[in-house]
Amino acid sequence: MIKFFSSIKSQVPINSEEYNKPSYFYKRMTVIIFRLAVFLISPVFFVGSYLYITDGLVFFALFETLAGIFIIFLVYFKPVGYMAKKNIILTIFYIFSIIVLLTTGLSGGGMVSLMTTIIFINLLTPTYKKVMIYFGMNTVVLVIISIFLYTGLLDNLPIIGYIETWPFLVLLISVYTLAVLFTIQFYKRTLVEQYDLSQNHMLYLSNIINSIDDIIITVDEEGLINYYNQSALNEFFHSPDYLGKNFQKTMLKILLHNLDEQKNAYVDVIGNNENHYSFESLFQGKTIYLEPRMFPITQAGKTVGAVYVFHDETQQYLKNEELSYISFHDHLTGLYNRRFFEVELSRLNSEKNLPLALIMIDVNGLKLINDSFGHTVGDLLLIAVANSIREALGKSTICSRVGGDEFVVILPQTSKNIALSVVKKIQDVSKDKKVNGIAISFAVGIGILNKKDDNLNQVFKKMEDDLYRNKLSESNSVRSKTIDLILQTLYEKNNREMNHSKRVSHYCELFAKALKFDQEQVHKIRLAGLMHDIGKIGVDETILNKKTKLTDEEFDKIKQHSEIGFRILSSLNEFNEIAQYVYQHHERWDGLGYPNRLKGKAIHFEARLLAIADSFDAMTGLRTYRASLSKQNAIDELLRNKGKQFDPKLVDIFIEKVVNDPGLEINKIVT
Repeated sequence: MIKFFSSIKSQVPINSEEYNKPSYFYKRMTVIIFRLAVFLISPVFFVGSYLYITDGLVFFALFETLAGIFIIFLVYFKPVGYMAKKNIILTIFYIFSIIVLLTTGLSGGGMVSLMTTIIFINLLTPTYKKVMIYFGMNTVVLVIISIFLYTGLLDNLPIIGYIETWPFLVLLISVYTLAVLFTIQFYKRTLVEQYDLSQNHMLYLSNIINSIDDIIITVDEEGLINYYNQSALNEFFHSPDYLGKNFQKTMLKILLHNLDEQKNAYVDVIGNNENHYSFESLFQGKTIYLEPRMFPITQAGKTVGAVYVFHDETQQYLKNEELSYISFHDHLTGLYNRRFFEVELSRLNSEKNLPLALIMIDVNGLKLINDSFGHTVGDLLLIAVANSIREALGKSTICSRVGGDEFVVILPQTSKNIALSVVKKIQDVSKDKKVNGIAISFAVGIGILNKKDDNLNQVFKKMEDDLYRNKLSESNSVRSKTIDLILQTLYEKNNREMNHSKRVSHYCELFAKALKFDQEQVHKIRLAGLMHDIGKIGVDETILNKKTKLTDEEFDKIKQHSEIGFRILSSLNEFNEIAQYVYQHHERWDGLGYPNRLKGKAIHFEARLLAIADSFDAMTGLRTYRASLSKQNAIDELLRNKGKQFDPKLVDIFIEKVVNDPGLEINKIVT
């Protein structure tokens, strides 16, 4: 019976335009009733055949038997359309009802045959008007034939012989007619009510399913698509014409054309797998990532279809990809990070990858550059080093940033000689590159893991020792060049600062000679005067060149230059002492200076000297925000601040031995 009803759908092909209309529902119900009626009444042919045989009418018996077999075959023979089947079967019933009526009369099966025909017509007719027409036609035929019988024209019996049954015949026809009409009306009314109720439920269900963002597609046991929701229409099909099409051919081979064989095997239409994974789908000019799930539809323990749900995982997939990238990559350079380096080193530390070479690269002078030019320039320098490594080795090489200024390259199956050639290649690529005028410089250390049992910590130690030896030999040279570049950059930003530094340097030299410093001390204080404002490289140019009085906030930024200068100069051993002078040259004798409010002799002697020379030139030199003072006015200002801002003894010596020196011409100090 299940097969009987499940095959009904083939009698009326799916028409997407009529699918949700009542007329389509009537058609399907009509097919069910038609086939059920044939199934139940077809034995009448075989009963009639038996009656013919008992009457000796073998030809009619054989004919009716063949007709019964033909009708059953016709019902189950799918290529023949429903309407054609219905017309053929009804025609056969008409013919046989007449034959039975003529041969057997009222006492045989004629009346039953005609009544069966009427039932078929009534049940299979979709409208009440047609029911009445067909019923009227059949009733007229029945009455005419009955008149012929009652008048004796067909069986030679006089009508008087049927006088007792005539009223009963009329009553039977009338009652039958009313019963049939009532049945039809009741059937239609019930059907419409059930349909409306069903449609309400379907409407709610359809709205719910169509409001879901997931793509939902259902297929039957033959793999044909019989439903998909609005999301599927929008995302996949863009047309309702895919109903009844093969799911695999439509979805997998056309839209999801980049699935591999393993994934194709998963989506067998009635398979019971529920493995979940994501795959890529290319359409609408973009890549999306979907997670498919398949849920079998079972009936009586047998799979009769499946529901496919495709959940859009694109945003989650991209977020996971981003998190995965972040977790294993350095955000600044785009190289791998220390975590990835440790995981990959552990993975590659195997017999097949030996010898395993490690190259550590340490950028020279990064702290000095950060302090001098800011972290933005330092970051650009790190990016330039990373790009040089990529350019030299290619993107496939494993290179990680493992520290602030340290990079490590892992090279499987690489000897020390090959590793040295790799280092040479990186150096060749980076040697001509500069960032804000700063040449790329780095120290290199190499470690080789030759055996699986080699101690990795010892290999690292040798590599780091190698790196620090190289770093010591190059670092001072790099820092010295960087300091020269800092001064050059500062002077390019502000020509007035250059002239000021040269004059202060000259005053310091004269001051040191007046104090009987030895030649080395004179050299140091002269350099201190030249570099005392080197920290202004970290101050915004607009503040340095401002023509109006500085605000408190701007002055606080200016005050930072002594600390910046100290950090820059202390990075070189040869400038350690000078760095202290620069750091303290804005301290005051009375302890009200900056940055540490040192007082009196707690301030370096050279710093006290430098403070007087710097202040004198600041007063007599050109300033954007005020006019310069005369020599005498500047002397008077030094005397007023003697014992307050300046060391009183040094002020007297500076005025007597330097400022009042007959050979000193302030305006010609700058060379």
